[in-house]
Amino acid sequence: MIGIIAIAPSNFMSCPLCHSDKIKLIENIAVNDLVNLYQSKFGLDITHLFKSEQVGFLECTVCGLKYFVPFSGGDEKFYEYFQKYPWYYLEDKSEYDFAINFINSPDKVLEIGSGRGVFAKKISTTDYTGLEFSKSACDLAAQQGIKVLNERLEEHALNNQSKYDVVSSFQVLEHIDNVNSFLQAAIACLKPGGKLILSVPGDESFFGGMVNAYLNLPPHHASRWSSRTLKRVAEIFHLNIESIYYEEIALMHHLSYARTINENFLRNKLGLKFHLVDLSWTQKLIKIVGFMVAKFNVKILLSKNKPIGHSVVVVYRKS
Repeated sequence: MIGIIAIAPSNFMSCPLCHSDKIKLIENIAVNDLVNLYQSKFGLDITHLFKSEQVGFLECTVCGLKYFVPFSGGDEKFYEYFQKYPWYYLEDKSEYDFAINFINSPDKVLEIGSGRGVFAKKISTTDYTGLEFSKSACDLAAQQGIKVLNERLEEHALNNQSKYDVVSSFQVLEHIDNVNSFLQAAIACLKPGGKLILSVPGDESFFGGMVNAYLNLPPHHASRWSSRTLKRVAEIFHLNIESIYYEEIALMHHLSYARTINENFLRNKLGLKFHLVDLSWTQKLIKIVGFMVAKFNVKILLSKNKPIGHSVVVVYRKS
């Protein structure tokens, strides 16, 4: 049952973006289900990453941010596990191609969550700094002559106020629990008139409507971002929106999109409630049928619906 949670504002339960206490509970998720989901998919034990028996999925009715509480994110070992999968750190992304249009050769560029520096090799500026949580990724960047620091953004911001022309962050914001502090620090690093480029999975895409989307759940993701919320960021931090880009759905996601549409159609017809995590045999059967039908109707659904892709990019300008 969805309902407003009447609580006083706090760092724990208030919205991590706008700090409103006007929030509603969408769903409670059993931690055991999350543990079993990762165990069955990857053989990965994530039990130690949780400090509670359940996680609440909440939505702020003011800014629209959806987020998980309490959130315990993945550690360095967790993220290094996924580096062995080619699809986790793609070198060719349409969000990179879009962002390049807003970066000029003389610009001082900061990238938060830079990984091994893939984006650095795509831009023309020679004044680039990356910040990265993974020490091994920093070492890989160093081997290529790319400056990537194993340093938290908030620490970096203390000594680099108003330094950069561009601050970029691709597929990072959704991993952060205290997003207000993160964005404040990112903006503090910008010169007046500088650009903040943010890329996140769009909650309006098929990705937001998937059941058992392990990479869109804790301990991987802390929040979900809609267009409404991304526009509210500009209001909260007194930024101007220069551009918004919704990527086209990638070929690798075509079947996943069609399967998700088919699954939700079947679920609605059967009168079943949508759950972010559902390990029941009914869901397993729905997934099988949804996938089988997707092989036949994927082209029809793509042509009819013209869906947006996984990610959305927003370019903000600091006043």
